[in-house]
Amino acid sequence: MMEVYDRIEDYGSPDACTYNILINAFCVMVDLVSARKVFDEMLRRRVEPNVIALMKGLCKVFRLDEAIRLKGEMLRKKVELVPAVYSTLISAPFKANRKGEVSGLLEEMRGNGCKPDTVTYNATDISTL
Repeated sequence: MMEVYDRIEDYGSPDACTYNILINAFCVMVDLVSARKVFDEMLRRRVEPNVIALMKGLCKVFRLDEAIRLKGEMLRKKVELVPAVYSTLISAPFKANRKGEVSGLLEEMRGNGCKPDTVTYNATDISTL
C-alpha cells in the first residue's frame, strides 16, 4: 500500500475519493500513522477533506477515543461536521459497549447546528438511551 501511496503522482492527480480509499485501506490494516500521513498530505495539497473515511476507519478498529479526538480537531479547525460524521460516531459506542456516550454526541451535534437525519437515527436504537 505504501508503494502505491509513494507513487501516487505517477497515476495522476489524486482527488478526495483517491485519498479516502487510501485512508480507509490504512485504517483496515490498523496502520493509523500512515492513514494520518495521507490525511495530512490531502490537506497540504488543498484537497477538500472527506474525513468520514478516516472516522469510519478509526471506529471500525475500535479506536473510538482517537475518532473523538479527530472530531475535536475538526471542530477547532472549523471543518463543517456533516450528519455522516456524527452518525459514524454515534454507532461506534454501541459496538464498543460505551452507549452512555451517545446522548452527549447527539446533544453536541444539535448544539453545533448539525441536524440528525435518518441515517443518524438508524445508526442505533435511540430509544434505548
